[in-house]
Amino acid sequence: MTVKPSILCVIADYGFVGDERTWIQKIREVSEVATANVHLHVRVRNVELAQFVDLAEKARHVVGDHVNMVLNGAPDLAIRMGYQGAHYREQQLSSNLVVPDLPIRSAAVHSKTTVARIQGIDFSYLLYSPVFRVTWKDSKPTGVIGLRQFCRFSDTPAIALGGVDLSNAIECLESGASGVAVTSAIMGSRHAGDITKKFIQLLQVFDERAEQSA
Repeated sequence: MTVKPSILCVIADYGFVGDERTWIQKIREVSEVATANVHLHVRVRNVELAQFVDLAEKARHVVGDHVNMVLNGAPDLAIRMGYQGAHYREQQLSSNLVVPDLPIRSAAVHSKTTVARIQGIDFSYLLYSPVFRVTWKDSKPTGVIGLRQFCRFSDTPAIALGGVDLSNAIECLESGASGVAVTSAIMGSRHAGDITKKFIQLLQVFDERAEQSA
């Protein structure tokens, strides 16, 4: 299943950036150019709860209300802080999971087995990874063949994650993904806003061509 317009998930990973000031600045830059199809995922791991809450609140405060923000954390915190969505890690997924009443509900998945386990749960989309090799952590990419098979298998829209950049994003969309999720290509760039705009334009061109050929 695919949805249009194609979604761009920007994964603002605190651990990848490694510096609070730089992290906040990159989040601000992305938010300044974000359109309706951009979902800004705030991801903070391996810190104490107090620091997690502090960083999540700071990220929320520097972003305008027009930006779709998704917290990679507890749904109750996402609701309390005014986030539009909550994201679940694969380890949190179970057949009896009850997702929150939020506009955006996403989950990380790495296999068809997980998808089968959560059939019937109303997720907005699934972040499927890793599609390509990730340079900043160990990974075993499935390639676009694996992505294509996953998209055909899942009734929930799939977003391609893992090693996605401007050179291979279209390939992911052509394989059936409803969008792409990007970490290093944006958060590791000198000008996060400029790269985000390039992704937005790339997805827009793809959607326009797909509509014309439909």
